[in-house]
Amino acid sequence: MKKGEIVYKISTATKEDVNKHLVICNDNFLPVLSLRTDIKEYAEKIVILSITFEAWHDGLLAGLIAVYVNDPAGQVAFITNVSVKKNLMGEGIASALLTKLIDYVTRKHFAEISLEVNKKNYPAIRFYGKFNFLQDDNSEDNLIMKKKLHTTI
Repeated sequence: MKKGEIVYKISTATKEDVNKHLVICNDNFLPVLSLRTDIKEYAEKIVILSITFEAWHDGLLAGLIAVYVNDPAGQVAFITNVSVKKNLMGEGIASALLTKLIDYVTRKHFAEISLEVNKKNYPAIRFYGKFNFLQDDNSEDNLIMKKKLHTTI
């Protein structure tokens, strides 16, 4: 691996890797992640309960999408985290990770992918829209966005 190269992996990050990444990305969230959850506990939950799609840069976790695929009926996969280190935003990392996630859950025959995003996070809403996520429901602060998958069984 060349220095500066982005390497993509699935579910290799430790809870320490995820915790460090989330702390670095804390201010990228709207509202900031640490105001909504205990980052250390959240990192542990991500590692234990989700599939992680990871981008590694110079040996450090630079991008992360975590998805819960534990719906007993196998219908809905839920994205709980999308984060990229600020200095690597705009490099296509989130797009590459989301593409890998969509391919993965499609191959697992899930019917849809769901996520929750803050209503004021316009860049994230536009990003998900590029992948055909549609607004489905909302609360006071958040939108639920869903992407229907066309699976062949």
